[in-house]
Amino acid sequence: MKTSHVESALEQMSFDVTENSFGMEMAVSEPATLKFTESPKYDKDKINSAISNKNMAVIDEYEQTTDDSWKYEFYAVAFEPYTKLKVKMWPNSVNIYPKEGPTIGQLAQLTNAIERSMNATLTHDTDDL
Repeated sequence: MKTSHVESALEQMSFDVTENSFGMEMAVSEPATLKFTESPKYDKDKINSAISNKNMAVIDEYEQTTDDSWKYEFYAVAFEPYTKLKVKMWPNSVNIYPKEGPTIGQLAQLTNAIERSMNATLTHDTDDL
């Protein structure tokens, strides 16, 4: 993924705690939406291994597959500085929701791990959003 796309994805992401109409705090997270430029080769174990190789951990996984589609959700956790990102992946796109952080380096590492493990390039085209 190009550096300019990582930067624009980071700018799109936001996390805020607001008060709802009942006076209770409510977390609101705006994701960075990334698209695959070609068809990805889905393999959960390769994704987890690639993320682990970037000194991140994958926790709280959820996988759903059918004959012609798949969905994979997880938290990617980096430890220095601590960052927790919710990742939702489908055959055409990836949404990354900030919880704590990330730095531009962590987002670049995560997107690189996804791209390498799936043999597909990600893009962040703000014209499509």
